[in-house]
Order: sequence, then structure tokens, then C-alpha cells
Amino acid sequence: YILTFIGAIICMFFLNILNGVSLLSIVPAIDRVLNNTPIVITTSVHLPFPDKVKSLLEILNNIDRFNLLWFICGFILAAYLVKGVFDYYGKVLMERMGQGVVRNIRARIYKHINDLSLEFISGQRTGEIVSRITNDVQWVHDGISRGLAETLSSFFNLIIYTFLIVVIA
Repeated sequence: YILTFIGAIICMFFLNILNGVSLLSIVPAIDRVLNNTPIVITTSVHLPFPDKVKSLLEILNNIDRFNLLWFICGFILAAYLVKGVFDYYGKVLMERMGQGVVRNIRARIYKHINDLSLEFISGQRTGEIVSRITNDVQWVHDGISRGLAETLSSFFNLIIYTFLIVVIA
């Protein structure tokens, strides 16, 4: 399940990057539309592609405010669609991994139960054994599918928003 897990991590990472980019880019663009102030980046910010960012800012600063508003609306819509794709595939991959782990756990438990002595099985209530197996395995599934996914997503949020705070400050 390593490849499935890596795919889910990649989807969650890009989802959180898009969340940060959306947050970081909307405020200056809206300020440009409402107050007609040019979008600028301070010299203390070190961007990975400074020439491309400067040319993009030049284009955005030369666009009419009404057309920029339409561009912002399209950007928000496109960002949410792409974020939705990453969110969907991240959840699907985490669920697939959780289901696979649960399938393996159940197979090992039932194999173990089949290997137990008849004396042990006759001394236990069948419904109690099945109920315990079902509930315990469900807890493991929830921990993997939801708990691990939320933990990783929160971790990526922490890293990305910390980076944005450092970049903005």
C-alpha cells in the first residue's frame, strides 16, 4: 500500500498548496480591483521564479479593473475545481489503503480463529467474537482512512501556512 499512500500524500500536499496560493493571491488582486492599487511584491520575498512572477504582476497591473475582476472569478473557480480533484483523489486513495489494510487484518484474524482449538470456540459466544472483530477492525479502518488523512493534511497546512507567514512578513 506504499504507492497508494504516496499518491494520497501527494494529492493532500497539492491540495494544501492550492489552499495557500488561493489565500495569498486573492487579497492583493481584490485590493487592486477595489482600490486600484498596483499589486507589488516586496524585495524581501524570495520567489522561486522571480522573472515570471514579475511579468505576471505586470500583466495583472495593466489589466482593466473590471476584466481583472472576471479573471479573479475565473481563477477562484479553476482553483476550487483543481482543489476538488486533488481532495477527491486523496480521499479515494486513503480509503482504498484503509480498505486494503482492513481486508488483510480480517483475513489474518479469521485465519487465527480457524486455527484455534474447538474447546476455545465452544467456550465463547459466536456473536461476541464476531462483534468484537467487526468493531475493532472498524476502529483501525477509521484511524487509517480518516485519522491519518486529517493528521497529514493538518501537518501540510502547518508547513504551508508557516511558509506563507514567513514570506509575507
